[in-house]
Amino acid sequence: MGEHGTGKNVVARLIHALDPRPFEGDLVTLDCRTLDPTLEGAELFGSEPRAHGTAARFPGPAGVGALGAADGGTLVLKEVPALPEALEAGLLRAVEDGVYRPVGAGEWRRSRFRLICSATESGSGSATPGPAAEGFARRITSWRCRLLPLRERRDDIPAIAERMLGRIYPDLEDVGLDRAVSDYLANRDYPTNAHDLEALVRRIGIRHVGPGPVTVGAIPPDERPHLAPAERGWQGESLERAIRRAVDAGASLNAIGEAARDAAIRVALTREEGDVKRAARRLGTTARAVASRAAAASGRASPAAAGAPTERRSVVELPESVVLETGRRPGSEGVPDEG
Repeated sequence: MGEHGTGKNVVARLIHALDPRPFEGDLVTLDCRTLDPTLEGAELFGSEPRAHGTAARFPGPAGVGALGAADGGTLVLKEVPALPEALEAGLLRAVEDGVYRPVGAGEWRRSRFRLICSATESGSGSATPGPAAEGFARRITSWRCRLLPLRERRDDIPAIAERMLGRIYPDLEDVGLDRAVSDYLANRDYPTNAHDLEALVRRIGIRHVGPGPVTVGAIPPDERPHLAPAERGWQGESLERAIRRAVDAGASLNAIGEAARDAAIRVALTREEGDVKRAARRLGTTARAVASRAAAASGRASPAAAGAPTERRSVVELPESVVLETGRRPGSEGVPDEG
């Protein structure tokens, strides 16, 4: 399940390719929205040649239908809530018992297949199926996966864009994105998710010149009004989005402030490569306050605060893998023991 452009077809192909179970046949896709009601389900179940004037419209060999063509492989039913109610019982029989009967045929046929169904969510997160369709979906479903829209995984957008850039323009495979471009892409809206992002990446890639990273100059002029206004500075959409998530989660004003202070100290220490004094100057506070706060965030008191004798040091050693995200749970990135 997922909105338009969240990769439902891509995931279906990955499941078909990577599932270790012995389904080595073809992947057959049937869009339930395009089923012709006058064919009585022949596109899904197949048909005897005499039952309909032509079998050329059916998947697989003439008259076989989707279930027959998917034997030993994978059947992908796109937009399964649109499946006509008259065909539900036949599909359930095929799923549960592995048998189906073509239109106009007297005998049952066997088909063993992996079934993958998709349904499109609206932008509000609600799915399209109504109560009746939802009941049918529960009977044929053993596992569900909701694919997140880009607005719920904004931190991944720059990496996805770089991957798209390298795929669309192979000459730019090793070209990264400037920080300003990454921030712009991460904060932009994408109504149809990957479809919108790919269209924008195509326009950016064709404007990029030179071997260096992609800079804001490659952003199409008509897209530049979407850039965050300069007067908002660091108090932009990213910060508001993180605070909105915290408020929606029930965090108190004090907890949000504590998290912001801890995040600021971690960022400053990372920027200054662990030097407490330089981090303190950057934040306009004392080195003792930075060291104490960093130690408290890691779940332990600093040696100085505890009164323990210690060698005077101005550097707090941090692992290279420390990555800072606004809104991360306080204390999730601690300071390791100095020893």
